[in-house]
Amino acid sequence: MDSTSTIQRNETENKEMEDLDTSEIQSTGTAVRALCRELMKLKKDKLEGFCVKLFREDDLFDWDVGIYGPPNTVYHGAYLKASMRFPYNYPMQPPDFYFRTAMFHPNVYANGMIYMSILYDGCWNPTMSARTVLLSVVSLLTGPDTDWPCNQDAADLYIKWRDSQGEDKTYEDLVALQKANWKEMARLDGVVVPETVEEYCCTAAIKDPLVAENFLMNELCDLSDLSDLSDLCSASEGH
Repeated sequence: MDSTSTIQRNETENKEMEDLDTSEIQSTGTAVRALCRELMKLKKDKLEGFCVKLFREDDLFDWDVGIYGPPNTVYHGAYLKASMRFPYNYPMQPPDFYFRTAMFHPNVYANGMIYMSILYDGCWNPTMSARTVLLSVVSLLTGPDTDWPCNQDAADLYIKWRDSQGEDKTYEDLVALQKANWKEMARLDGVVVPETVEEYCCTAAIKDPLVAENFLMNELCDLSDLSDLSDLCSASEGH
């Protein structure tokens, strides 16, 4: 191959790499805008049963989630910790959601990853949001999907508990084994776990320490220069 052909090939490859980098930066910019809007909305219009914050003040893609157990379920009085990680092409692709609190649940894997159709069955669409995911989590805590379990033992025991109207307490007792962990997590985060339906509903109006952030949201959302997002991508390569 002569030198002219080599130079032309290198120029073509460099142009392709530049186009790819630009596309990735634009995609990340869309994700940052979406996450800024969603996080600020969740802070302003609190979602009952949840509190959210960022793990790191300069990383919008990694959320720390606290979940209050829904009333009239075996998780009543629980405080569950979870992580929600967003891809750089969000909202075109869904986030990952997994519990950091040990869970005995039909739809939660041993590693804490939760199985939900909107996340992993191709049911996600860009009109959905972090709020959609959080509400779906509450739905599974309230009524597990026993048709597609990822923990078959938990599913079998839940069905027995449900069909016996609570007389078979094996499932309930296994879930309750985590109560000490729930209390410790609440103590570490400085939150008061709601004990009544009224208190649970009021969590949407309480100024929770988990969302009392000191980071400058305006700086995180300043996307006037999309080229700066390449630094953001480099700083967050863990995703």
